Amino acid sequence: MKNCRKCKSEKLVKNGFLKGRQRYKCKECGFNQSVEYVGYPEKFKVKVMQAYLEGVGIRALSRIFEIGVATVISWIKKFAKELPEIETAESVQIVEMEEMYNWVKEKKQDLALDCHLQY
Repeated sequence: MKNCRKCKSEKLVKNGFLKGRQRYKCKECGFNQSVEYVGYPEKFKVKVMQAYLEGVGIRALSRIFEIGVATVISWIKKFAKELPEIETAESVQIVEMEEMYNWVKEKKQDLALDCHLQY
């Protein structure tokens, strides 16, 4: 253990054991860390993100992959920050409503698109 992962200081002292691994405490910032950082492999994170992009819910991902909900949310936020900005046109000129119209027509639902209220 050479440096603190948080502040990069070299002033580390032994600070007990956690699950059989030596813990170290940084004298500069007080951060506790183990000998080695144990995290999820990158391939595992990619699998979780692929499942999320396919429409699996956050709580379902947590149950399926046996990880915490907060972990899934933090990975999603990190993934979203790494995405490039989407370029959009300044103003939209044409909007196609055919699919929505057909869906409403098939379902025979009275939506706000063509609503006639009778009292």
